[in-house]
Amino acid sequence: RCTAPLSAVTGLSATYQMTNRLPPTQGSPFVHTILRPIREFISTFAAAKTPAQIGSGWMIAIVSTVTQMYGVSVVELIETVQWTNEALKNRNSRGSSRMMAGGSGKMMSDEEKVKFQLYLNREEFVRCV
Repeated sequence: RCTAPLSAVTGLSATYQMTNRLPPTQGSPFVHTILRPIREFISTFAAAKTPAQIGSGWMIAIVSTVTQMYGVSVVELIETVQWTNEALKNRNSRGSSRMMAGGSGKMMSDEEKVKFQLYLNREEFVRCV
């Protein structure tokens, strides 16, 4: 159940590519939901019923697996975004969305926005773990 929200990773490119959206300022809402099933399980069952000899190994195994799958989704998204940008360049199309980043005068490309969103999501995911 923890892996279901990972499908939202692929939607990040649509959020920023050719939309003229401002750069992200916080992690995506789906990040909080990734480990929710573990938290719900612990609050309902694990505290009172998990044998001491089992410990937290099961939880570490689940979080590790989910983290690996999250990483694969991120790598696939970055590859897709890079491929899309190359395809646009090859068609002599220029990315239509370039916005100011934080008023600093620096332009941020759609690809940079997606990567920055991924960074913010990673930071939020680490806080959730």
